[in-house]
Amino acid sequence: MTHLFDRGAGFLVVDELDRPIPSPESFSEEQWEFKKVARAFMDREVIPHAKALENKDLNLMRQLMLKAGEQGLLMVEIPEAYGGLGLGITTASIVGEEFSREANFSVTAVAHMGIGTLPVVFFGTHEAKSEILPKSATGEWIGAYCLTEPGSGSDAMAARTSALSTDQGWSVNGNKQFITNAGFADYFCVFAQVDPEASENGRNFTGFVAKMEDGGIEIGPEEHKMGVRGSSTCPVTFNDCGVPTDNLLGKVGKGHRIAFGVLNVGRLKLAAGAAGGIKQGLNRIIAYTSERRQFDKAISEFALTRSKIGVLVVKTYAIESALYRCSGEIDKALEELDPAAEDYGERKVKILEEFAVECAAMKIFGSEMLDEAVDEFVQLHGGYGFIEDYFAEGAYRNSRINRIWEGTNEINRMLIPGTIMRKALKGQLMEIVTAQQALMQELATGQVKLPDYEGIGADALETAARLRRLAVYVMGMAGAVHGTGMVREQESLVGCADLVILSYVVDSAGRRAHQAGDELMGKMADLYAALALDQARMIAQRQLIDLGASESLNMLEPLLRPTTTNVTKLSREIGDAAITAEGYPLKT
Repeated sequence: MTHLFDRGAGFLVVDELDRPIPSPESFSEEQWEFKKVARAFMDREVIPHAKALENKDLNLMRQLMLKAGEQGLLMVEIPEAYGGLGLGITTASIVGEEFSREANFSVTAVAHMGIGTLPVVFFGTHEAKSEILPKSATGEWIGAYCLTEPGSGSDAMAARTSALSTDQGWSVNGNKQFITNAGFADYFCVFAQVDPEASENGRNFTGFVAKMEDGGIEIGPEEHKMGVRGSSTCPVTFNDCGVPTDNLLGKVGKGHRIAFGVLNVGRLKLAAGAAGGIKQGLNRIIAYTSERRQFDKAISEFALTRSKIGVLVVKTYAIESALYRCSGEIDKALEELDPAAEDYGERKVKILEEFAVECAAMKIFGSEMLDEAVDEFVQLHGGYGFIEDYFAEGAYRNSRINRIWEGTNEINRMLIPGTIMRKALKGQLMEIVTAQQALMQELATGQVKLPDYEGIGADALETAARLRRLAVYVMGMAGAVHGTGMVREQESLVGCADLVILSYVVDSAGRRAHQAGDELMGKMADLYAALALDQARMIAQRQLIDLGASESLNMLEPLLRPTTTNVTKLSREIGDAAITAEGYPLKT
């Protein structure tokens, strides 16, 4: 039997520490080298041109993409047979983390490497892969992903773009909106309803690759955006766009598998960008607060500043721990697949779907922690944070989109408990049902069984054990109260999701610190656990009151009681470590 960590959401019922989780400490020499190359590329080629990129110099953007291709940074996940390196999601996330140091280039490159290329990698025909992927790997061709329409965003399956059968393949007609890279893309992964009048219920959602050079594609004007202004975002209109038979992605009517499978990868990589964004900001905010003086001393010498920086470091550590745990577990599962097999793409998407809960959790957590961080960057700058000449102003604007794309955070939250419950009902995670039943009995007798952890990270691990049980309990209560109507109780779904997210992140932070045996990591894990437990307590109380089960709050005292962690002391100590290191205090 496979370990529960090999199954999505399996972490909810694992107390044992007998299996290490993937973490940055387990990166290979090759992965560290990729990080080094990507960072040097950003320092040398991209960051010096940040102002020009912000002003939407798209010719420069294309030149930089070619240079990134020459460095091998765009070909990480493209199979070797088609001009790539055939490496995993962890390596791609490492590169994406470094790209995040300049937002406009990051959006362009990550969209190209991910949603713009992976549909072809996973589901393209041999002919399409042979034509498109080698040029995508070098940056000669740039890809874009056409899913959103004026009338369908989160409800992607309601797309109205049509693909009518022809002797040569299909003729695509329709309008797409908010398409990243559209202003200079060479090919588009586009989703449409095939022969909608003839298909059952008028829905036959399918993916295609449409090439700019084949005609029938009209690019609208660039959007004027709040943030990431230097990336290209345009509407795209398809007017009798001819798509040859070889450019079908997967099977007719199975476009949802492609669209949502690729989005799982994008959600995970978004967390990598968030981690990189906070790290970059930490370096700069520490430099600023160390130079800026008020009341005859550097701002960084004030206790509250040190605490604020400490909390930012801890949130970064939490993202990093959960992110690379998730990517590493997915990569382990992918190692068992044969890239040469005809059904490789389908099987890869199934593995990504297996970890849909964790990917959604990382998208939500990463985007929201980044938003909190950039807000703090502005605050620590004082009035200067509101001025365009300082990095905090741009970071604040650029961050906001992350809670919207790759599926809004609301949609992702509702996905999490729904996916867990469906898996449990199908017998794929019966351990959760068993855990719910055992916990109900323990709470009824007042004898809740919690593991006894020792050593570094013990407080975080004990808190994670309580949060896992709390998430399982509240989901069980919500399911019992709402039954099959649970899918319509959106506020309840959101509350359950937040408990699952907090338990996953605290568990990841605690396990990483414990297995590394690192004292500073242990402090980070324990501090984040204390902050997360405060948040979880409020969520659980609200959820149980809403469910009419407030009487159960007394029974849950063993799970809800506060930790004895001295939050102020730890946040100052961690802040001091970051200020001394002049940035994120772990190897990066």
